[in-house]
Amino acid sequence: MKNILLIFLSISPLLISASLLFLTDPPIWPDEGTSLYMAKTLLETGKMNAGNYGGIPDVAVGAGLGFPPVYFFILGIWARVFGESIEAIRALSLTIGLLSAIIFYFLANAIFTRKGSLLPFLAAFLLSTNFVFARATRFGRPEILTLLFILLSLLLFYKSFKSPKLLLLGFLF
Repeated sequence: MKNILLIFLSISPLLISASLLFLTDPPIWPDEGTSLYMAKTLLETGKMNAGNYGGIPDVAVGAGLGFPPVYFFILGIWARVFGESIEAIRALSLTIGLLSAIIFYFLANAIFTRKGSLLPFLAAFLLSTNFVFARATRFGRPEILTLLFILLSLLLFYKSFKSPKLLLLGFLF
């Protein structure tokens, strides 16, 4: 129960900043529409395509601008469930950011093993107040998913020292 309270308190700055700045900072960017287009195209055709982006060589357009497809696959499914609005696109980034902060808390908790330590809370709280991190959670781009995978990999890698079976999961990310 204590962990749940500390996690909620540590992500509260992120939730507050998102409630105040969700659609205004950063301003809506054309890349967010392109991401949605690529997500829809990936689900419909099975191929990456950034055809709505002008002035780019055909090779780059057909390759989805060189982005890996995982984010766009997730965004496509998310858009089917929650709609294709800018709010829905950014809500995915916010959800991924919240998951990242929670995983960061558990990573810090695994590293700082002293019972009763508030260092995991402080670490996650500082991450939630970080300007760049908070802004990335309000922007419909794939970079926030990369952070989630990095943190999850580090947590699984660290935990694998106690349980080698988790090492295999760490290699998946």
